[in-house]
Amino acid sequence: MNQDLELVKLSKTNPEYFGLIYDKYFDRIYRFFLSRLGNVSTSEDLTSTTWLKVVENLSHFEPSHENSFVVWLFAISRNTLFDYYKANKIQFQDLYSEEKEEYLSSDENLEETVFNNIELAQFKKSILIYLSQLPPSQNECIRLRYLEELTNKEISTLLSISEKTVSAHIARGLKQIRRFFGSNL
Repeated sequence: MNQDLELVKLSKTNPEYFGLIYDKYFDRIYRFFLSRLGNVSTSEDLTSTTWLKVVENLSHFEPSHENSFVVWLFAISRNTLFDYYKANKIQFQDLYSEEKEEYLSSDENLEETVFNNIELAQFKKSILIYLSQLPPSQNECIRLRYLEELTNKEISTLLSISEKTVSAHIARGLKQIRRFFGSNL
């Protein structure tokens, strides 16, 4: 049994173990929201909502394979994000808003993100802008693979598509990104 599944099992009877799960995945879940919304406050709120749902439903979690916990966790995160979109009438294509542009342009907020280097931050900003213009399936697969660091198998399970389809979405999206950025990538 892998470490995550062991911690989940222990967490069901001893809440102290839940802190280890929380510590391990908090940053990844927060980054998941921040990379899609570009708003620190909303990302923090949705991260908290996700963890609340995890706590409320942990007793119902039943592993189906070795990586099922991380898939389950990101499924809750995606559903929380989609609920937020619905509640705020946000279309997937509208995610790169002026507010996000303003957020990414602010020196104060850049320091709060994973982009510590301004030049690198500008490049990543360009990639995020271009990524938002890819078809949603390619966008999501690339974000899950490279920002959330999920494996193709985990993405496949999370999105209910084959690993081959995940690989194709990633390959097509990266090809378009390379074409856009040329030799800079």
